[in-house]
This record gives sequence, structure tokens and C-alpha cells, in this order.
Amino acid sequence: METENRRLSSTAVIVWSIVAVLLLMIANFSLWLNGSLFNRDAFVATTVGVIQTKEVSDAIGGVVVDQAFKNNPIVGQIAGDTIKSAVSGLLGSQTAAPLLKNFAEEANVLLTAPKPQGVKIDISGFKAFIQPMAGVLDKQFGTHLSATPLPNSIDVIKKGDVPSLYRPGTVLLWLGPILGLIGLATIVTLVWRAGVAGRASVLRLSGSVLSIGSLVFIILVRSAKAPVLAAIVSSNVRLIAGSLFDAFAGLLTNQTWGFFFLGLLMVGAGYLLPRARQLPVAQKIRDLKIAS
Repeated sequence: METENRRLSSTAVIVWSIVAVLLLMIANFSLWLNGSLFNRDAFVATTVGVIQTKEVSDAIGGVVVDQAFKNNPIVGQIAGDTIKSAVSGLLGSQTAAPLLKNFAEEANVLLTAPKPQGVKIDISGFKAFIQPMAGVLDKQFGTHLSATPLPNSIDVIKKGDVPSLYRPGTVLLWLGPILGLIGLATIVTLVWRAGVAGRASVLRLSGSVLSIGSLVFIILVRSAKAPVLAAIVSSNVRLIAGSLFDAFAGLLTNQTWGFFFLGLLMVGAGYLLPRARQLPVAQKIRDLKIAS
């Protein structure tokens, strides 16, 4: 009788499981923040890898052309594709590694600093390559590209285009693990309170809620891309930011799949547990039959 009184209804198990999964997803997000965004080395490694893809390096080359020749658009139209390809090729080479690392560090500061500034990319190292090429293009197209002064840096992301994660991030970094432990303790408590008779049912219900909650979280992460990029006007900058979003959201998604499969394991355990308890009973019955 005491065991039956301690058991919770299915509705109560589902409600408490939802609360536990919400806490676990907050902890999951906190873990991702700590390991991917607020960890500068990890952030730089991921960002540099994204920039060196052809699509993103082409987009950065487009940003360089757009801003370098914004006061002389005709020259940009004539020679823009050539310079864009050249800049893209340089970004994909090992020569640009220090430049890309500096860019990635600035992007990390943009996301994690209390008062972030914009993100610039230093193109001063490209001048020695672009200026001789400009002379060739001048002769070919009759332009005055070589006389056009090039800036030392280009604004890739302007101040205010991307919100800083400093305030919510610093709170989640210490609050997330605590909430995660509470979520785990909640599920363990549900399983313990169910007693032997109801343990399998609780495992199935809690595991189902965990798997479904993980899928919902993954969908929400993916659907956040559009509003995050909505404020960015430039198509090239939007492509760069979108590619970075996909890379980091992919890390969060992969991490969340672990909770999804954990939920499936709990469901599987919920179905296997009754069978495991029945085996000794069946064996005893067979032994009694043989003895008689």
C-alpha cells in the first residue's frame, strides 16, 4: 500500500518530465555556449574553417569589392569579379591564416564582449597583390583602378548588426549546470518514486518526453536563423553570417541529438525492464514443474 501511494499518475510524470527536459535543454544550451562561443580557441577554429570554404571566401571578396569601390562603382563593376576571385583565393591559402585568426577573434569579441564593436577584416596585406593587378586591368579595360585608394580594413559586420551574448551568456554559464543537475535529479526522482511496479512506465514516459523535447529544441535552433539574419542588409554579409550560424548551430544540434538518443534508450529500457523481471519468475516456475 505504501508503494502504491508513492506512485505518481501518468499526467504528473509527463508534467514533471517536461519540466526536467526544459531544464536539461537550458543546460544543453549553456554547455554549447561555454564550449563553442565563450571558448575563444574553439570559436576561432570553427570560424576559420567556415571562412576558408569557397562560398564564404567569395562572399568576403564581394564585401571587399563593395566597400573598396563604393565611391567608384563603375570600376567595381568592371574589375570587381577579378578582384573578388583574387581575394577569395588568398583567403583560402595558408598565407591568410593570421588574418583569418584575427578576424575570428574580433567576431568572438563581438559576440561575447559587454560593449562590442564592429568586425573588420584587414586587407592591407592584399594591397601588394591588388595594386599590380590593377595596373593590368587599367590597360585592359581603360580604367583608373590603380589610382583608386584602397582602405586598410573593411567593415564586415557593423556595430549593432549582431547582438552581444555577454549578459545572457554569463548568466547561463553558471546557471545552466545547476539547472541541468536539477533536471537530472527530477527524472531520477520520478523513476525512484514509481517503485518497482511503475518504473518501466516512468522510463517510457520520461524517455519519450526527452526525445520529443530534444527534437523540438533542434527545430527551434534551426528556425532561429531567419530572425538572426533579418537585420543584415548586405547579401554578402548575410551569407557570411548565415554560414557561421549554420556551423555553430550544427554543433548545438549534434550535441542535442545525444539527449534524443538518451530518451530512446530510456524508452527501450522501459520496455525491456518488465521482461527482465519476468525471466527469473518463469525460471522458478519451470524449476517447480521439473521438481514436481
